[in-house]
Amino acid sequence: MPVPLGFPPEASVLTPDGPRPLGSIQPGDRVLAVDAEARTLAPARVVAVREEVADQLVTIETDGHTVPAAAPGTGFYDAFEELFRAAGSLSALSELLVVEGQALEPRVVLEVPERDAPGARVLHLVLEAPAHALVVDGVVVRHKEG
Repeated sequence: MPVPLGFPPEASVLTPDGPRPLGSIQPGDRVLAVDAEARTLAPARVVAVREEVADQLVTIETDGHTVPAAAPGTGFYDAFEELFRAAGSLSALSELLVVEGQALEPRVVLEVPERDAPGARVLHLVLEAPAHALVVDGVVVRHKEG
C-alpha cells in the first residue's frame, strides 16, 4: 500500500501573489515552483489537486522553522544530500530549504515526530511540466507527478 503524501488543506502554498491555503488552490491556478538545485522560484500552473487520507502525520522542527503537519510520504528537498526524501525518513542530518524573503536557505532538521491522525485529509498538487517542486508551509517539497 503506498504511503500517503501531501499536507492538510490549511497548509500554506506560496503563489506569485503571496501565500494561500492549500485547500483553496484549484487546477489552473499558479503557484511558485522551485528549482531546488539552482535555488530559484518561478510561476507554474497547477494541473490537478489530488486528495488522500493519512493515518499518521509528521511535524518537522528545524532551527528556526516548523512544518506543522505533512503526510509521511511527502518529499522534502534535503539540501545536505541534494535529493528529495520522504518526510518520514528525514533525520537530524537533513537540511530543508526554507524560504527566507526572496532566498531559499538551508535549515537543519532537529526532530520529526510522528503522530496518529486517523482519517486525516491531505492534498497534493500536480504541476505543469517541467516544474517538480513548490513551497508549502515555507519549505521546498516535491509535487506528486501525474
